Amino acid sequence: MVAVMESLVANPETLTVEILTEGAVNVIKVSGRAQQVACLIGKQGRNARAIRTLLNAIAHPTGDKIMLDITPGDIKSEIP
Repeated sequence: MVAVMESLVANPETLTVEILTEGAVNVIKVSGRAQQVACLIGKQGRNARAIRTLLNAIAHPTGDKIMLDITPGDIKSEIP
């Protein structure tokens, strides 16, 4: 799944992906530079929606719940 997310951005090395377990839910937290996060989310959230659909398809047979959390990194460090 990380490979899919990395293929959507120009600089995949700027993305940070963490997988956490909060109760019965697995949370995939993705952060990076604002421009990279914008590419990951896509126009009107279409890319993010597609990623969530894939995650739900992966988790459904086992009954797991997966949540995707996409956040931009430190905005202050990106201002020239």
